[in-house]
Amino acid sequence: MLLSLYKVLVESLIRYGIIVWGGLYNNSLYPLKVVQNYILKVIHKKNKRYSTMLLYSDEIPNVRSLFVHSSCIFVHKNLKIREYVNHIHETRSKINKHLIVPISNTNSQLQSVNYLFPKIYNALPCDLTFR
Repeated sequence: MLLSLYKVLVESLIRYGIIVWGGLYNNSLYPLKVVQNYILKVIHKKNKRYSTMLLYSDEIPNVRSLFVHSSCIFVHKNLKIREYVNHIHETRSKINKHLIVPISNTNSQLQSVNYLFPKIYNALPCDLTFR
């Protein structure tokens, strides 16, 4: 019952807007991770020194996993507005399923939505892509 309460109250708040802010650097996401770890330790009745790696599972993903999951869903829903790489010549990847990754000039652009989404999608295996 506590896990379902966690999903409804905590995870829904974490998921809200995660597509925009989920690509932040780890030091910016650190306070959110600390709070999430603390809540999970209270739910599982664990000591504060208990390993946080053992708290997470397929049912309870961490913030970064939630970001990747939400990004994949967003990319899948918006594939029609993205541009694909169109190879005229034969390449190692015979399927032209790769999205064009924009060129970034600064480190802050590397954490932006427009840069991260194509990178995540292009890293998926061919059988998981939706084209």
